[in-house]
Amino acid sequence: MQALPIAGAAAVLLVKSLRDGTMQRRRLESVMDEYRQLFDIPTDRLLALRDALVQQLEAGLAGQPGGLMALPSYVDVLPTGHESGDCYAVDLGGTNLRVAHVKLAEGRGVTEAVHIREWAIPEEHFDTNRGSLLRFVAQRTVEVIREHSGGAGSGGPGSKPVVGFCFSFPVDQTALDNGKVVVWTKNFRGTYLIGQDVVAALRAELAAAGVEAEVPAVMNDTVATLVAMRYSEPDTQLGIILGTGTNCAYLERAEAISKLPAGYRGRTPHMVVNSEWGDFRSPLLPSCQEDLWVDFSSPHPGNGLFEKQISGLYLGEIARRILLRLAEKEGLFGGTLGLLGQHFVMTTADMAACDQDDTPDLRAVASTLERVLEIRKTSLQQRRLVQEVCQLVCLRSARLCAAAITGMLQRMGHPCGSRAAGGSGSAGPAPPVVVAVDGSVFEKYDKFRERLRAALEDVCGNEAADSVRVKLAKDGSVLGAAYLGVAAAQFEGRADAA
Repeated sequence: MQALPIAGAAAVLLVKSLRDGTMQRRRLESVMDEYRQLFDIPTDRLLALRDALVQQLEAGLAGQPGGLMALPSYVDVLPTGHESGDCYAVDLGGTNLRVAHVKLAEGRGVTEAVHIREWAIPEEHFDTNRGSLLRFVAQRTVEVIREHSGGAGSGGPGSKPVVGFCFSFPVDQTALDNGKVVVWTKNFRGTYLIGQDVVAALRAELAAAGVEAEVPAVMNDTVATLVAMRYSEPDTQLGIILGTGTNCAYLERAEAISKLPAGYRGRTPHMVVNSEWGDFRSPLLPSCQEDLWVDFSSPHPGNGLFEKQISGLYLGEIARRILLRLAEKEGLFGGTLGLLGQHFVMTTADMAACDQDDTPDLRAVASTLERVLEIRKTSLQQRRLVQEVCQLVCLRSARLCAAAITGMLQRMGHPCGSRAAGGSGSAGPAPPVVVAVDGSVFEKYDKFRERLRAALEDVCGNEAADSVRVKLAKDGSVLGAAYLGVAAAQFEGRADAA
């Protein structure tokens, strides 16, 4: 006689459970719709962002407030491909230090040998106020020089080793071989060398470590990447980094750089400009609350807002914070949080693994959740949602990058950057242009490259986009530093001889 009431109660519980599950799925879908609409940026908004970037770039060239830094690099002569001899390069700017020995052979653009050594930068050197960062750089550089010079520290007059210096932080240059540090970015902090010449500081540390070296050129990684690709691709106009951080360098008419010293006379009509586009800011940027948390918890709150939506240091963290919101507020994993509350536990490589999982049951997603976040026994529906979050974070990054690239091309007068909102692009054939890109996001994240290409076609139109080749410049920052270092040293040698 009691079976019916018990069965009825069970039925009520079942109905309630189903209703609660349906409501939870609707809430999750509602929140996901917010991210879908925000991160899949419409083309007209990308065009508006492109134009805003160009305005800030032009303001920066004129030294006006509110503009990008648009730093002159004083690179006004690029390598011809006919340079020869041995040279070294230092690449400092991310989580690792790289030092290279490069041997250039006779013949245009022939690199006979490249040897690159790499070290993780110890945590204590990220606090630059300790004063030990360049000492660490110099000691590692001397190791490489001695390895490739028969153990000698330095030779007599005229035989100093040539070291090109890729320093991927904002510097205020007045010549190719000097640069005052403007600010430390990424995870570096402190006031060490702010307002001082970083080239002179490196020379002094190298001498203290036992090697008198020529350091004829300092450049950031974007300039070096442009130089590296231009060595074999003369149509190269832009150098971009898409790795831990992001930035772009491009060729500009020297007469358009109003901030150059009065009376400046270059060796050619053009100069490479370091845009520092990571600091681009606009109310049009598609920002969510997770972006605010990432910014507030970074070493440089309020700076690099564009970079924080694009680069590899932050993409995995944005995805983690979105998943944390979905798990805490919407019960994504049934109340389980695992390690979702731990800052930066999820890297962009982890995010890419989830995004690019094409197995029917999303095994790579399940593995990443278990290995990285300690979240186990997930359903296929949960894994699909995790994958979509990763896809959306990547999609926004790629579309913003495409808008920025077309902005730079617009500034240079290329038809790819001239499409108006609602238009179909410019008439007539577009000249070929090569965009050199270095960095782990572009190199290792296949879906990012696919989305970047699709976004360029959306923003430029298919025909104009076909004229733009976006190419990986593998090890571009370190190779470009070597190429430009030896080119600058040999140019000065020819000038002295004359």
